[in-house]
Amino acid sequence: AGRSAGGCRTQAGGRGTFAEVWEPTHAGCMHRCLLQPSCVAYEFASFPSGKFTRCELHTEIITHTVPVNGYVCFTKRYPPPPPPPSPHPMPPSPLPPRPHLPPIPPPSPRRPPVKPPDPECPPWFPPPPVPPIFPPTPPPTSPAPPIPPPGVPPPRSPAPSNPPPWPPPNPCLMLVKPRSDFSRCKFLRRANMTGADLSYSRLNHADLTRATLMSAELFETTFQHANCVSANFEGANLQDADFGSADLTSARFVDASLIEAALGGAKIKGADFTRADLRGATMIGLYKAEGVKFDEADLTGTAITNSWLTHSSFRGTHLQGVILDDVSFKQSVFRNVSFNGATIVDSFFDMADMQGVNLDGVLFDAGRLTWANVKGASFRGAHFTGGVQMHHLNGRAADFSGASLAEADLSSATLDGASFRKADLTATTFTGAQLNGTDFTESIGIKLSSFADIKGRPIGLLWSP
Repeated sequence: AGRSAGGCRTQAGGRGTFAEVWEPTHAGCMHRCLLQPSCVAYEFASFPSGKFTRCELHTEIITHTVPVNGYVCFTKRYPPPPPPPSPHPMPPSPLPPRPHLPPIPPPSPRRPPVKPPDPECPPWFPPPPVPPIFPPTPPPTSPAPPIPPPGVPPPRSPAPSNPPPWPPPNPCLMLVKPRSDFSRCKFLRRANMTGADLSYSRLNHADLTRATLMSAELFETTFQHANCVSANFEGANLQDADFGSADLTSARFVDASLIEAALGGAKIKGADFTRADLRGATMIGLYKAEGVKFDEADLTGTAITNSWLTHSSFRGTHLQGVILDDVSFKQSVFRNVSFNGATIVDSFFDMADMQGVNLDGVLFDAGRLTWANVKGASFRGAHFTGGVQMHHLNGRAADFSGASLAEADLSSATLDGASFRKADLTATTFTGAQLNGTDFTESIGIKLSSFADIKGRPIGLLWSP
């Protein structure tokens, strides 16, 4: 197969038609493509965390690649077709005549042998009939209490005992120690395990609703499919913990350490990760993740893919070197955030509030920033590929100096006071955009761009659109 570093792209510049498979090894990805006749190419992605790989089996012709760190693209090479048949084929040689053989006589009929009776085996008789089974006679019921005569009050029932305290004594708490297995004792609702040491323990499928695990030691503890709704993990050590497919709705992870933790398929709607350390964490398939709070959290080098982090908060979040693939941040808030060295592929920031965000040098491939507010943001040296959609963008005073915006769509955008100095604007669309005071000095490819119906007086536009 032909190999090229980067992501697979079709002639139209898109990703084409493909099936996504979570295959952990490169050899397994190649084997899947070889077994599938319709597969013409495959893309294998490996991320720096080492815990996340992805395999795409493409069924549409791949013509080129785009530079994405950790991605490789392979296309099939088919063997040459067989040579065409000769225009003058040789006539087949005649076969010799078959010799004459005498007919085979039919087999003579035989009667099956009759087995003589065995004197040692007595003749078989059916067993005696089973007597019918009748339902047991119900026990005699106690007679109903006599009805008191008129005017006499009925007798009072005994006073109830005191209700048990809440929470009741939980025998599962006897298992709280390192390397414990809670597979047979899963009910831990409202349990108070503050400061407990549960390192290397197994809490899979456990019910930890509203449980308290503040400052707990949970190194390499597994919570797969656990119910952790509204649980409190504040200040806990969850390094290398596994929350695969767990329900973390409204859970609290403030100041918790989640370095290299696995959150694949977890429900984190309304969860609070304020100041949490999520460096190198694996966040895959977070489809129920709206309204999450990541304020001042550290997501440096984290891989987030196939997730819907809509209406979420990223104030002061560390996002340097983050890898975002097919993630929706619709109507999320980013303030005082830096994406330096980030790779953003097929991700959407529609209607997001990104005022003053630093996206210098970011690779942004085939995504959307429609109706987003990037007022005062910096995109210096950013590389936009695949025709990024940025129509109706609010980019007042944004800095796109030296950025590559070829084929980007900035129609109807508000770009008053923005700078596009030395930017590559080949085939970029500014139709209907507000360009009052926008600086296009030394920009490249302006004559191939569309400036129809623009408003305002741009700077450095030396020809009449």
